[in-house]
Parts: sequence; structure tokens; C-alpha cells
Amino acid sequence: MPRSAFAAIAWVLAGAFFIGAVLFLLDRLNVVATPPTLPDTANLVDRIVGSYAYRSAIWPVFLGTNVLFAIGFAAIVPFAGMLGAASHAAGVGRWSAVGLLVVGGVLGALASLMIAGAVAVTIEVPYCDCGFKETEVVSQSWALNLFTGAHDWLVRGAWLSSGLGLLAAVPLLPSKASANLRFMTQLTGLAAVLAVAIQLLGVLDALNDVLTGLSAGILVPIWAVWTARTVSATATPDGAGGNG
Repeated sequence: MPRSAFAAIAWVLAGAFFIGAVLFLLDRLNVVATPPTLPDTANLVDRIVGSYAYRSAIWPVFLGTNVLFAIGFAAIVPFAGMLGAASHAAGVGRWSAVGLLVVGGVLGALASLMIAGAVAVTIEVPYCDCGFKETEVVSQSWALNLFTGAHDWLVRGAWLSSGLGLLAAVPLLPSKASANLRFMTQLTGLAAVLAVAIQLLGVLDALNDVLTGLSAGILVPIWAVWTARTVSATATPDGAGGNG
């Protein structure tokens, strides 16, 4: 296993998730732009049209968040493969962990790019103003609802699969890996699974945002770099991993 490649992927994964999480929190906390306050009497079309200026203002942050998360999730795929190849663990559990991480990475990357592409269309051309404004605005809103629903479920699947993969990956760590790294792996996996559980329950949205920011911005980056450094430090001189 090329140590430099493993380390490079770990830093790409860590950097993408860290910066993506910062942008995510800037969006959630309304630091860059504040949603408009619309009257209660405004109908659906007026509410959507009245939010166009806000959506345009927050679009660069939204785009950056999703592109970076897509890069981070995509980086999980080669990272998991290299971790599995370097491991001396044998049996189904080894590749089950790798498989769960790969599935999580693929789902997360697809979800992030899909929602970015869907929203981009509405930013570039909100509506044509050719006599069917209300029909266009409502149709666009429902189309975005469909994409958002699909995105949310794909992201839940990504975090759940990745979280379970992390929990299953503990035996893949080198035998000389510290107890702290093993605990960090378990903690990161549990945080990801817990975030999905909170989303499914539909409670404590603020806690869900905190867990997402904590997992993506702190736990995952630290775990990835720490794991890569540990695996590289204990690898054989020629870079070969275990053959079990």
C-alpha cells in the first residue's frame, strides 16, 4: 500500500468534510444570509418568490457545502479499500466493513451532487415570466421537494452505512493501534448512526445539526488522518498489507 497515497486521500477526506461542515453550519446559523420574514397572509407563490433573493445569496455556501461533502464521501471509497488491503484481519468481517464504508461513500457523493444540480437550475432560471408564473413556481417547488426528499434519504443511508462500517472497521486497525484510536473509531461511527436516528425520529433539529457538524467537521477528519498515520507507521517496509 503506497503510504503517501493513503495519507493524501486521508487529508482530502478530512479537509473536504471539515470545510464542508463549516459551510454547513454557516448556512444553518444564517451567518451569510438571513431568510426573509414574510407575512402570514402570503400564499405559497408569494413565499417562494419572496425567498429568491435569499436563495441566491446563500447559493455559493450551499453549493460549496455539497461539492465538498461529495468529495469527502467519494474519498471514503479508496480510503476504505486501502484500509481493508492493509489489514491483517481475516474473514467476512473485513470486507463487510469495507463494503459498508464504500456504500456510504457512494450514496453520500451521489446525494450531494444530485441536490446541488437540482437547486442550480432554479437559481439560474427561477421562472420565465411568460404568463405562467404561478404554475412554474409551484411546479418547481414540488420538483425540488422530490429531489430534497430523495437527497435526505440517500444522505441518511450514507451516514448509516458509513457509521456501521466504522463500527465494523475497529478490528481492521493495526494490532498496535492505540486504545484511543479504537475508541475514536467507535465514537465516530456511533455519532453518525445517532444523527440518522434523530433525523428519522424528527425531533431536536438543532441537535441533529450539532451532530452533523461534529461528525463531519471534527470526528471524521481526525479519525481519517489518525488512522492513515497509524496504518502507515505500522505497515511493512515494502508497503504490503496483510494477506488475510
